[in-house]
This record gives sequence, C-alpha cells and structure tokens, in this order.
Amino acid sequence: MTGSEIRSNQRGFFIMRSLGIFIACLAIQTSFCSLAFGDTSIAVIRMPWVVVMGADSKTTVEGSTISTGTACKIHQADDLFFAVAGLTSDPGRGFNAPAIVREAMRNESTMADKVEAAEQAIIERLNKELNRLQAEDPSMYAKKVRAEEGKVLSLAFVGFQKDESFALVRQFQAIESHPVSVHVSRQSCPGDCPDGVRMFFLGRYKAIERYMSRRSKDTPRLSLEEAVNHFIELEIGENPREVGGPVDILRIDKDGPRWIQKKDSCPELQ
Repeated sequence: MTGSEIRSNQRGFFIMRSLGIFIACLAIQTSFCSLAFGDTSIAVIRMPWVVVMGADSKTTVEGSTISTGTACKIHQADDLFFAVAGLTSDPGRGFNAPAIVREAMRNESTMADKVEAAEQAIIERLNKELNRLQAEDPSMYAKKVRAEEGKVLSLAFVGFQKDESFALVRQFQAIESHPVSVHVSRQSCPGDCPDGVRMFFLGRYKAIERYMSRRSKDTPRLSLEEAVNHFIELEIGENPREVGGPVDILRIDKDGPRWIQKKDSCPELQ
C-alpha cells in the first residue's frame, strides 16, 4: 500500500469515527432533551362509599421534535391506585414518576405509609431532576417549569379502606432558589371535606371550572361516572392539542375496583 493510500484510509477512518461520535452525541442530546410533560386532565369524585377517577390518554414528548401518543394514566400498586399529571418522565435523566411511586410503595404495608413513602421519593428525585434540567437545558426549564409557575407535578391516590373510600392529592411545586427546591401541598378526603364529598381536578381543568361556575339547578343530573367523563371531555374539546381521548374511568367501592371504561393499553386489575 502506498503512502497516499495509507493517508486516504486514515482520513476515511477519521471521518467515519467523527461521524460516529457526532451521531452518538446527537442521540445523547436528544435523549436528554426528551421530556414527557403531560398536559393531562384528571378528575376525581369522592363520596364516603365510592370514589371515581378518570383520566385522558394523550401524551406529549418534547425534545428536538414533538411527538404525541396515548398511554394509560391510571396506575395500580397493590390495593392503591394513582394518576400523575405534569412532568411524568425524562428518560435521559432517569426520571419516571409512576415507576418512582411504585418502587417507593413496594415495601410499605399501610396506605398512609405507602403515600408518605411515595411523596418523599418524588420530592427527592424531583429535586435532582429539576436542578439537572435547569443546568443542562435552561430553555426547556423555563418553558416547562417557570411557565407553569413552578407547578410541575401532581399525584392523585384513590382506594378503599376501613369501609370508606379515600382520595389524596399531592401537588409538587418548584421553588426558585439555588439549588431549586420542591414544596408539596396536600389535600385529603376524608379530612379536607367536612361533608364527605370532594372533587379534585389535576392538570388541565379551566374548562371544567367554567362549567362548574355556570351550572344551575336545571343542569342535567349525571352519575358519578358520567360526570367524570363529561369533565374530561370538556377539556378535550377545549384543548385538543394538549388533552385527548379516550377517557379511562375507574370506580372503587366496597365491592372493590372495576373499570367503567378503559382502552386496551390499560392493564386488567390485579
């Protein structure tokens, strides 16, 4: 092989190696910039003898491009069910809210201990996630955290215990500091519902609020399941780019949990 052929091969090797490094870096960058920030709509109605939870299905993953899909947003962990709104996952930084909640609850026995463990785990992992996101992708941080006034993640837990239903909501807010910190607010029923009845709305719910403010005694009466479905359909109608069907609905009472309606990707109850 002549000297010129050797130099040509070396240049070819260098170009291919550089191209490989570029592709690998691009893949890493895309992975780090891809966040599933669900513009979810979740509705929960709790009465002492029953709790009904509904959620839309649309997911949005933002990175170098924006892609949409569907997912089951109502999750089961033994006898506890939960739904997540907001920053649900960031594969590049290892953040996945449903997986964090499930893992945290794995070795806990009581409902209170499970929810407490899940809350603490989310606070710890969300702190790390937000500080890394702010440092590594400040534009995405501004778009998805500051634009939402720091309201980055909400969790709703539902179940049945000691002859009555319960609904617990935990909302996590980013506090602008150095480093960023996470504040959690808590709402519970029973507890924060003197008459035993409470409705919770997570994610997108402006259309629901307007409907609630306008309704009158002449508004048609709906079953709990119909009301939950109607609430979420209102958000789908107003925000089709952010919220989308089908709507999944779960009912829990003394006879246990059962799907009222669900898409195929929602697992059968365990």
